[in-house]
Amino acid sequence: DGELRRTLVDWNDTAAELPHESCLHEAFEERAAAAPEAVALIRGAEEWTYGEVNAAANRLARHLRGLGAGVGGRVG
Repeated sequence: DGELRRTLVDWNDTAAELPHESCLHEAFEERAAAAPEAVALIRGAEEWTYGEVNAAANRLARHLRGLGAGVGGRVG
């Protein structure tokens, strides 16, 4: 199906070189700082900007740290 291919393959052709010394969350935070109003996620009619996703991730991280989670530990 052409539409399915376009959705799964063509729209996801977003490969980009990332610095090896960067972690995924650091690259995401850099993108959020550079373009906080850019759309990062779309789910149905709902859109989240990079700034909104980053703020939500930071709230979750603070909450987990408050519960005792630490670097290298498991959550779940």
